[in-house]
Amino acid sequence: MATFQSIITNFIMNLQVLHKPFFHRALSLGLSAFLLFLTACQQPNEVGLGLISDGDIRLIYVDTLTLRTSTVLLDSINTSNPNLLLSGAYTDPEFGRIRATSYISYIGATVTAAQILPTEAILDSLAIDFSFAYFYGDSSQTQRLEAHVLNQPLAISKEYYNFSSVPFAAQALGSTTITPSTLTRTVGNVRGSNVRIRIDSPDLLARLGNISRGVNPIPKADIDNILPGIALVSEDNSQAVLGFDVAGSGITIFYHLPSDTLGQTAREFIAISAYGLASFNQIQSNRAGTPLASLSSQTPLPNTAYIQNGLGIATKIEIPYLNALKEGNSRLAINRAELIIFPEPNNSVFAPNSTLGLYFLTPEHRPVRTRLFRERAFQEEGRDLNSNTFPLRLSLSSNSRTYRALISSTLQRMQQNENISFLIGSSFYFVSEDDADNPISNANVNRMKLSITPNSTRRMRLELYYTLVK
Repeated sequence: MATFQSIITNFIMNLQVLHKPFFHRALSLGLSAFLLFLTACQQPNEVGLGLISDGDIRLIYVDTLTLRTSTVLLDSINTSNPNLLLSGAYTDPEFGRIRATSYISYIGATVTAAQILPTEAILDSLAIDFSFAYFYGDSSQTQRLEAHVLNQPLAISKEYYNFSSVPFAAQALGSTTITPSTLTRTVGNVRGSNVRIRIDSPDLLARLGNISRGVNPIPKADIDNILPGIALVSEDNSQAVLGFDVAGSGITIFYHLPSDTLGQTAREFIAISAYGLASFNQIQSNRAGTPLASLSSQTPLPNTAYIQNGLGIATKIEIPYLNALKEGNSRLAINRAELIIFPEPNNSVFAPNSTLGLYFLTPEHRPVRTRLFRERAFQEEGRDLNSNTFPLRLSLSSNSRTYRALISSTLQRMQQNENISFLIGSSFYFVSEDDADNPISNANVNRMKLSITPNSTRRMRLELYYTLVK
């Protein structure tokens, strides 16, 4: 009898609800055929014994299962080697004052023979270039960016976090003023507007030029001895956080050759790159006077649902009554589970995330970390649940303005736990040679609030098809 029930349970668990109007009919026909086959295989002396009657299998649909939410603060977000170099600040009525500063290390890039700085080059000037790729806040306001020299090089082997800092010179090496709304952003392989900070330092120009002539690539140690790195700082009254594509940012030396004619455009040497081995973003916040003022890593905020990238603000979901759906000793087989998430309406200044991710928690309700210190994510439906290779990404629908996630297999496994909980956070796809995760994003400072209003048609909910087998 136990073996027979196990066969039935496994059969039901493998059923997926693809089209709600036809599912009940499909399930009925499938089970009828399956039971008829099994009945025909019984020995004569077992006829009428151990067979599942109509009352032994029940298919149920529910979309009002209680979801408990709370806002949590993760105590450390790794921001080492980001794709975006962040600098700026903005003020948000619910999240407070957000400020970002990028700390940048430089390396010598390998170039072609034609791109090497000639030994006979006559040096003209120096600039630090940044490829514009992102903004968050009021892009119509002008803001000033300053480059400050770090007091020491960044450590290649060190992990840096959103709270990390490195001392830098009080006096700016150079600055520029920009209006983000007038710039174009990097899209795919098409680089955005170049933001250039001119450096008026003949000494630095000469020293960088001397280590660059005829060398390919320039040793990093030589660069660090002359320019340990840069802190990209925005003025205090900034109204937006700006992001620059690290792959398109570096140092440019302008020069000419003795043979150049008068009035010829200056040549450019661009083999000192920010796309290196050590950079990070420092991201700070002041939440005084906001709904999140009391939030800390030790003090979550119940009955709220906030998310903010870069600062480790995420929403914890608990499903306290999933196992209460069982009746007596019945078995619960989840046919389909879909989590539907609604962002609160917002304005274009603080747009919601384009993607979200779901993350596992330990029994102590801390994020499960991989060996690369990344948060372990839910995997795509149908993938190996123990893998980190196919993280589930929830994309914001442009039509319904919702995020949807199929989590049937993951929830089926999690129902064995006494406490069923996980995190909703920002999504950023991370890939290395031997690991792929979906870590809680260090890529930007986007923020959002999720709709959890009771009885609202746009409240967060879990739609669940499940079968009880006695």
